[in-house]
Amino acid sequence: MRRHWEAQADHYCQNRSWSDVDQRAFELISQYKRGQILEVGIGPGLIASRVLDQHHDIRWFGSDVSPTFLKNAGELTAAKAILALADARYLPFKPESFDAILEMVTIHHFRRELIPLVIHELADTLKAGGQLISVEDWAAAPQTPREHLAHILQKKRLTSESGEEYHPSEDEWMDWFTHAGLQVTTPERIARPLNFQQFGDLTDTESTRQLAELQDLWEGQTPQTVMSIFICKKE
Repeated sequence: MRRHWEAQADHYCQNRSWSDVDQRAFELISQYKRGQILEVGIGPGLIASRVLDQHHDIRWFGSDVSPTFLKNAGELTAAKAILALADARYLPFKPESFDAILEMVTIHHFRRELIPLVIHELADTLKAGGQLISVEDWAAAPQTPREHLAHILQKKRLTSESGEEYHPSEDEWMDWFTHAGLQVTTPERIARPLNFQQFGDLTDTESTRQLAELQDLWEGQTPQTVMSIFICKKE
């Protein structure tokens, strides 16, 4: 995973833009105007920089497996964030260290059998009464023909087929959060732009036809995918 994201980091940082999902995550985490916040998979540091610009009493910690991401996050936050090169399974923090934890489309990059271990690790580092805000994609059941087709293509991607990443359903996420001792409410759902380039490794005839069909289904509109936002509280 570290090699993959280190290779992708510069391109990702240059092309990562603010979306409605980022805005909602920003609103949720901004309820904490002081205390200690951890962002797992901080990436370029977009949300961290906006929060720290507005709330000067927050101590923001960020972890990532990519040194390049940490470098970018350090620059964007003007070195206000405390950064750690770390795998989310083995966070270098004491139990009950944080008032809140944010993770955005990070945990699904682990294999299926490892995801519950990651969730338990996050829960352990939360203070009693603290919140985990988890934002993940491809969890909501598809409702429309274009959502169904996008899910079919997503499941064909090499990283999914090989098991290098796993996208749980909303029910699976909620079960794993509950087993980690977290109370979780019905997830919020919000749209985020869908980038067809993520299907670029699908070059077989059937997938190429399905991708063209999906593009036609959007009929010139901005393609979107549904994100799920889980708000979990530690008991």
